[in-house]
Amino acid sequence: MWKDFLKTHVPESVLIPPANFVKSIQLRRARRLINASSATFEYLAFEEIERLDHQFRDTSFAASQKNYSDEQEMRVASERLKKIYRRVPGIDQMKNVLELGCGTGACSRLLSQNYRIHTTGVDQVLPQPETMNKTKFLDFIVMDAQDLKFDDQSFDLIFSFDAFEHIANPEKALKEAHRVLRPGGYLYLYFGPLFPSSLGLHLYNRIKIPYCQFLFRPEDLNKYLSIKNRGSLDKSFCNGWSILDFRNLFDKMRLSFDTHFYQETPDLFNKGPLWKWPSCFRKVDDPESLFVSFIEVLLQKPDKSPELIKSSVRQVR
Repeated sequence: MWKDFLKTHVPESVLIPPANFVKSIQLRRARRLINASSATFEYLAFEEIERLDHQFRDTSFAASQKNYSDEQEMRVASERLKKIYRRVPGIDQMKNVLELGCGTGACSRLLSQNYRIHTTGVDQVLPQPETMNKTKFLDFIVMDAQDLKFDDQSFDLIFSFDAFEHIANPEKALKEAHRVLRPGGYLYLYFGPLFPSSLGLHLYNRIKIPYCQFLFRPEDLNKYLSIKNRGSLDKSFCNGWSILDFRNLFDKMRLSFDTHFYQETPDLFNKGPLWKWPSCFRKVDDPESLFVSFIEVLLQKPDKSPELIKSSVRQVR
Protein backbone atom coordinates (compact mmCIF):
# COMPACT_ATOMS: atom_id res chain seq x y z
CA MET A 1 0.00 0.00 0.00
CA TRP A 2 1.32 3.45 -0.93
CA LYS A 3 0.84 4.89 2.57
CA ASP A 4 3.05 2.15 4.04
CA PHE A 5 5.62 2.74 1.30
CA LEU A 6 5.82 6.44 2.17
CA LYS A 7 6.20 5.70 5.89
CA THR A 8 8.96 3.18 5.19
CA HIS A 9 10.96 4.97 2.51
CA VAL A 10 10.39 8.72 3.02
CA PRO A 11 11.73 10.51 6.13
CA GLU A 12 9.13 12.07 8.40
CA SER A 13 10.90 15.40 8.07
CA VAL A 14 9.96 15.33 4.38
CA LEU A 15 6.40 14.07 4.89
CA ILE A 16 5.27 16.34 7.74
CA PRO A 17 5.26 19.77 5.98
CA PRO A 18 2.99 18.70 3.07
CA ALA A 19 0.89 16.67 5.51
CA ASN A 20 0.34 19.79 7.61
CA PHE A 21 -0.73 21.67 4.49
CA VAL A 22 -3.33 18.98 3.69
CA LYS A 23 -4.40 19.04 7.32
CA SER A 24 -5.09 22.78 7.15
CA ILE A 25 -7.35 22.27 4.12
CA GLN A 26 -9.22 19.38 5.74
CA LEU A 27 -9.58 21.28 9.00
CA ARG A 28 -11.21 24.25 7.26
CA ARG A 29 -13.68 21.86 5.63
CA ALA A 30 -14.40 20.14 8.95
CA ARG A 31 -15.06 23.43 10.75
CA ARG A 32 -17.43 24.51 8.00
CA LEU A 33 -19.37 21.22 7.99
CA ILE A 34 -19.61 20.96 11.78
CA ASN A 35 -20.75 24.57 12.16
CA ALA A 36 -23.43 24.07 9.49
CA SER A 37 -24.65 20.71 10.85
CA SER A 38 -27.72 20.01 12.95
CA ALA A 39 -27.13 20.47 16.65
CA THR A 40 -29.67 17.77 17.55
CA PHE A 41 -28.17 14.75 15.74
CA GLU A 42 -25.40 13.52 18.04
CA TYR A 43 -25.12 9.71 17.70
CA LEU A 44 -25.81 7.07 15.07
CA ALA A 45 -28.21 4.21 15.73
CA PHE A 46 -26.91 0.98 17.27
CA GLU A 47 -27.70 -0.94 14.06
CA GLU A 48 -25.15 1.14 12.17
CA ILE A 49 -22.26 -0.31 14.18
CA GLU A 50 -22.31 -3.71 12.52
CA ARG A 51 -22.79 -2.28 9.03
CA LEU A 52 -19.87 0.13 9.38
CA ASP A 53 -17.72 -2.44 11.14
CA HIS A 54 -18.07 -4.77 8.16
CA GLN A 55 -17.51 -1.90 5.75
CA PHE A 56 -14.23 -0.79 7.30
CA ARG A 57 -12.92 -4.34 7.72
CA ASP A 58 -12.44 -4.36 3.96
CA THR A 59 -10.46 -1.11 3.83
CA SER A 60 -6.90 0.05 4.38
CA PHE A 61 -8.05 1.44 7.73
CA ALA A 62 -8.49 -2.10 9.04
CA ALA A 63 -5.10 -3.12 7.69
CA SER A 64 -3.43 -0.22 9.51
CA GLN A 65 -4.57 -1.29 12.97
CA LYS A 66 -2.33 -2.97 15.52
CA ASN A 67 -2.34 -6.74 15.80
CA TYR A 68 1.29 -7.76 16.33
CA SER A 69 2.83 -11.21 16.30
CA ASP A 70 5.98 -11.77 18.39
CA GLU A 71 8.15 -11.28 15.31
CA GLN A 72 6.35 -8.08 14.36
CA GLU A 73 6.63 -6.81 17.92
CA MET A 74 10.42 -7.15 17.85
CA ARG A 75 10.51 -5.40 14.48
CA VAL A 76 8.41 -2.55 15.91
CA ALA A 77 10.74 -2.37 18.93
CA SER A 78 13.73 -2.10 16.60
CA GLU A 79 12.09 0.76 14.69
CA ARG A 80 11.25 2.52 17.94
CA LEU A 81 14.83 2.33 19.15
CA LYS A 82 15.96 3.85 15.86
CA LYS A 83 13.81 6.87 16.72
CA ILE A 84 15.55 7.18 20.08
CA TYR A 85 19.04 6.78 18.57
CA ARG A 86 18.21 9.47 16.01
CA ARG A 87 16.99 12.00 18.59
CA VAL A 88 18.94 11.35 21.80
CA PRO A 89 22.68 12.12 21.90
CA GLY A 90 25.25 10.17 23.88
CA ILE A 91 23.30 6.98 24.56
CA ASP A 92 26.48 4.90 24.56
CA GLN A 93 27.73 6.94 27.55
CA MET A 94 24.61 6.41 29.66
CA LYS A 95 24.45 4.09 32.66
CA ASN A 96 20.78 3.91 33.70
CA VAL A 97 17.71 4.11 31.46
CA LEU A 98 14.02 3.88 32.35
CA GLU A 99 11.13 2.94 30.06
CA LEU A 100 7.64 4.05 31.10
CA GLY A 101 4.79 1.82 29.95
CA CYS A 102 7.11 -0.92 28.72
CA GLY A 103 4.38 -3.45 27.89
CA THR A 104 6.03 -6.74 26.95
CA GLY A 105 9.46 -5.17 27.41
CA ALA A 106 10.71 -5.55 23.84
CA CYS A 107 12.25 -2.05 23.63
CA SER A 108 13.97 -2.28 27.02
CA ARG A 109 15.30 -5.72 26.15
CA LEU A 110 16.78 -4.59 22.82
CA LEU A 111 18.31 -1.45 24.32
CA SER A 112 20.03 -3.38 27.11
CA GLN A 113 21.34 -5.93 24.61
CA ASN A 114 22.60 -3.35 22.11
CA TYR A 115 24.39 -1.07 24.57
CA ARG A 116 24.72 -3.11 27.79
CA ILE A 117 23.10 -0.19 29.62
CA HIS A 118 21.15 -1.00 32.76
CA THR A 119 17.55 -0.61 31.59
CA THR A 120 14.45 -0.76 33.77
CA GLY A 121 11.00 -1.21 32.26
CA VAL A 122 7.95 -0.28 34.32
CA ASP A 123 4.24 -0.68 33.65
CA GLN A 124 1.09 -0.89 35.73
CA VAL A 125 0.47 -4.33 34.26
CA LEU A 126 3.20 -6.68 33.08
CA PRO A 127 2.40 -10.00 31.35
CA GLN A 128 4.74 -12.14 33.51
CA PRO A 129 7.21 -9.90 35.38
CA GLU A 130 8.85 -12.84 37.14
CA THR A 131 9.76 -14.55 33.84
CA MET A 132 10.52 -11.58 31.54
CA ASN A 133 14.15 -12.48 30.85
CA LYS A 134 15.69 -10.27 33.51
CA THR A 135 19.48 -9.98 33.30
CA LYS A 136 22.33 -8.06 34.89
CA PHE A 137 21.44 -5.12 32.65
CA LEU A 138 17.66 -5.52 32.54
CA ASP A 139 14.83 -5.36 35.05
CA PHE A 140 11.04 -5.13 34.92
CA ILE A 141 8.89 -3.74 37.73
CA VAL A 142 5.15 -3.26 38.16
CA MET A 143 4.90 0.47 38.84
CA ASP A 144 2.76 3.53 38.09
CA ALA A 145 4.45 6.25 36.01
CA GLN A 146 2.61 8.80 38.15
CA ASP A 147 4.27 7.48 41.34
CA LEU A 148 7.78 6.24 40.59
CA LYS A 149 9.48 4.45 43.49
CA PHE A 150 12.99 5.54 42.57
CA ASP A 151 15.53 7.88 44.13
CA ASP A 152 15.79 11.42 42.79
CA GLN A 153 18.20 11.82 39.86
CA SER A 154 18.43 8.08 39.15
CA PHE A 155 18.33 7.97 35.32
CA ASP A 156 20.24 9.37 32.35
CA LEU A 157 17.35 8.75 29.96
CA ILE A 158 13.64 8.08 30.31
CA PHE A 159 11.69 7.03 27.24
CA SER A 160 8.15 5.95 26.51
CA PHE A 161 6.15 4.78 23.51
CA ASP A 162 2.36 4.82 23.21
CA ALA A 163 1.75 5.34 26.92
CA PHE A 164 0.99 9.01 27.57
CA GLU A 165 -2.39 8.83 25.82
CA HIS A 166 -3.34 6.28 28.52
CA ILE A 167 -1.83 7.80 31.68
CA ALA A 168 -4.63 9.39 33.70
CA ASN A 169 -2.58 12.42 34.75
CA PRO A 170 0.20 13.11 32.21
CA GLU A 171 1.32 16.20 34.12
CA LYS A 172 1.98 14.14 37.23
CA ALA A 173 3.93 11.60 35.16
CA LEU A 174 6.07 14.37 33.65
CA LYS A 175 6.83 15.76 37.09
CA GLU A 176 7.86 12.32 38.31
CA ALA A 177 10.06 11.86 35.26
CA HIS A 178 11.67 15.23 35.99
CA ARG A 179 12.33 14.18 39.58
CA VAL A 180 14.09 10.90 38.76
CA LEU A 181 16.11 12.29 35.83
CA ARG A 182 19.62 13.42 36.61
CA PRO A 183 20.47 17.02 35.64
CA GLY A 184 21.21 16.98 31.92
CA GLY A 185 19.19 13.79 31.43
CA TYR A 186 16.74 13.31 28.55
CA LEU A 187 13.05 12.47 28.36
CA TYR A 188 11.93 11.05 25.00
CA LEU A 189 8.22 10.48 24.34
CA TYR A 190 6.43 9.14 21.30
CA PHE A 191 2.76 8.44 21.83
CA GLY A 192 -0.66 8.09 20.25
CA PRO A 193 -3.11 7.74 18.75
CA LEU A 194 -4.58 10.61 20.76
CA PHE A 195 -8.15 10.06 21.89
CA PRO A 196 -9.95 12.40 19.44
CA SER A 197 -8.10 10.99 16.39
CA SER A 198 -9.54 8.32 14.09
CA LEU A 199 -8.00 5.43 16.06
CA GLY A 200 -8.27 7.19 19.41
CA LEU A 201 -10.50 4.68 21.21
CA HIS A 202 -7.83 1.98 20.74
CA LEU A 203 -10.36 -0.73 19.87
CA TYR A 204 -8.25 -1.77 16.86
CA ASN A 205 -9.32 -5.24 15.65
CA ARG A 206 -12.44 -5.28 17.87
CA ILE A 207 -14.33 -2.45 16.16
CA LYS A 208 -12.76 -1.14 12.97
CA ILE A 209 -14.76 2.08 12.61
CA PRO A 210 -12.79 5.34 12.55
CA TYR A 211 -14.00 7.90 15.09
CA CYS A 212 -16.41 5.38 16.64
CA GLN A 213 -15.94 7.22 19.97
CA PHE A 214 -17.94 10.13 18.50
CA LEU A 215 -20.34 8.24 16.24
CA PHE A 216 -21.86 5.94 18.87
CA ARG A 217 -22.87 5.98 22.51
CA PRO A 218 -20.45 4.09 24.79
CA GLU A 219 -23.24 1.76 25.92
CA ASP A 220 -23.99 0.85 22.30
CA LEU A 221 -20.33 0.09 21.61
CA ASN A 222 -20.23 -2.09 24.73
CA LYS A 223 -23.39 -3.88 23.67
CA TYR A 224 -21.91 -4.64 20.26
CA LEU A 225 -18.64 -5.87 21.78
CA SER A 226 -20.59 -8.14 24.12
CA ILE A 227 -22.69 -9.60 21.29
CA LYS A 228 -19.53 -10.32 19.28
CA ASN A 229 -17.63 -11.71 22.31
CA ARG A 230 -14.91 -9.09 21.90
CA GLY A 231 -14.55 -7.97 25.50
CA SER A 232 -15.79 -4.63 26.80
CA LEU A 233 -15.05 -0.94 26.55
CA ASP A 234 -12.77 0.24 29.36
CA LYS A 235 -13.37 3.99 29.73
CA SER A 236 -10.24 4.38 31.85
CA PHE A 237 -7.97 2.88 29.18
CA CYS A 238 -7.69 6.22 27.35
CA ASN A 239 -7.25 9.50 29.20
CA GLY A 240 -9.30 11.51 26.70
CA TRP A 241 -6.60 14.16 26.22
CA SER A 242 -6.51 16.05 22.93
CA ILE A 243 -3.62 17.71 21.13
CA LEU A 244 -4.71 21.00 22.72
CA ASP A 245 -4.38 19.51 26.21
CA PHE A 246 -0.88 18.22 25.50
CA ARG A 247 0.24 21.49 23.92
CA ASN A 248 -0.85 23.32 27.05
CA LEU A 249 0.98 20.79 29.23
CA PHE A 250 4.28 21.01 27.36
CA ASP A 251 4.02 24.79 27.34
CA LYS A 252 3.49 24.71 31.11
CA MET A 253 6.59 22.53 31.57
CA ARG A 254 8.94 24.86 29.68
CA LEU A 255 10.47 26.19 32.90
CA SER A 256 11.37 22.65 33.97
CA PHE A 257 12.56 21.14 30.67
CA ASP A 258 14.45 22.36 27.63
CA THR A 259 12.64 21.26 24.46
CA HIS A 260 15.03 19.90 21.81
CA PHE A 261 12.45 18.44 19.46
CA TYR A 262 8.66 18.54 19.13
CA GLN A 263 6.56 17.15 16.30
CA GLU A 264 2.89 16.36 15.74
CA THR A 265 1.80 13.73 13.21
CA PRO A 266 -1.31 14.77 11.25
CA ASP A 267 -4.19 12.29 10.97
CA LEU A 268 -5.26 12.76 7.35
CA PHE A 269 -7.04 9.55 6.41
CA ASN A 270 -10.33 7.83 7.24
CA LYS A 271 -12.31 11.07 7.29
CA GLY A 272 -15.43 9.59 5.65
CA PRO A 273 -17.48 9.53 8.89
CA LEU A 274 -16.56 13.15 9.60
CA TRP A 275 -17.66 14.32 6.15
CA LYS A 276 -20.85 12.25 6.24
CA TRP A 277 -22.04 12.82 9.84
CA PRO A 278 -20.50 16.14 10.96
CA SER A 279 -23.15 16.69 13.64
CA CYS A 280 -21.73 13.70 15.56
CA PHE A 281 -18.57 15.75 16.05
CA ARG A 282 -20.21 18.77 17.63
CA LYS A 283 -19.25 17.28 20.98
CA VAL A 284 -15.55 17.88 20.12
CA ASP A 285 -14.20 21.07 21.74
CA ASP A 286 -11.97 21.95 18.79
CA PRO A 287 -12.04 20.12 15.42
CA GLU A 288 -8.24 20.38 15.16
CA SER A 289 -7.98 17.58 17.71
CA LEU A 290 -9.52 15.25 15.09
CA PHE A 291 -6.52 15.81 12.84
CA VAL A 292 -3.52 15.01 15.07
CA SER A 293 -2.74 11.41 15.96
CA PHE A 294 0.79 11.24 17.44
CA ILE A 295 3.26 13.42 19.34
CA GLU A 296 7.04 13.02 19.41
CA VAL A 297 9.03 15.13 21.85
CA LEU A 298 12.55 15.22 23.28
CA LEU A 299 13.01 17.14 26.54
CA GLN A 300 16.11 17.68 28.64
CA LYS A 301 16.33 18.44 32.33
CA PRO A 302 18.64 21.45 32.69
CA ASP A 303 21.80 21.06 34.76
CA LYS A 304 20.40 23.66 37.13
CA SER A 305 16.63 23.80 37.48
CA PRO A 306 14.10 24.32 40.26
CA GLU A 307 12.63 21.15 41.69
CA LEU A 308 9.04 20.63 40.63
CA ILE A 309 8.03 18.51 43.56
CA LYS A 310 9.09 18.47 47.18
CA SER A 311 9.00 14.80 48.02
CA SER A 312 10.94 12.38 50.12
CA VAL A 313 13.51 10.11 48.52
CA ARG A 314 11.97 6.76 47.70
CA GLN A 315 13.85 3.59 46.87
CA VAL A 316 12.62 0.48 45.07
CA ARG A 317 12.43 -2.45 47.45
